[in-house]
Amino acid sequence: MNTNNKKSKVSYIVVFIIGTLIGFFGVFNSVFSDGSTYERAVTILVVLIIYAVSGVIIGFIKPIKTMLYLPCLSITGLVLLLFYMYKEFNILYLVYFILILIISYFGLKTGSSFIRHKK
Repeated sequence: MNTNNKKSKVSYIVVFIIGTLIGFFGVFNSVFSDGSTYERAVTILVVLIIYAVSGVIIGFIKPIKTMLYLPCLSITGLVLLLFYMYKEFNILYLVYFILILIISYFGLKTGSSFIRHKK
């Protein structure tokens, strides 16, 4: 087995763990918490910012094939949100679902664009 292939698998696992932590402690907390609409909105905003920052960092560290990291980063949060939408559908949760994907995507693209091109 190639060492580059091993590094790639480890990086996917690390990104998946990061995404799982964000999904469980962020998305899960934002939709299952009891609080006012304002508190939920602030929590959702913070979670989206964390997805963006994580995407930028991952895209900067691994600029090659960054879009392969998108599912690893966002799948846990999306699955938790889908389960909650199945239980109690709200159109705003669908917007939240789409925003997680879009913000993770743009975070990864932004991070990968920071790499300096050698002349």
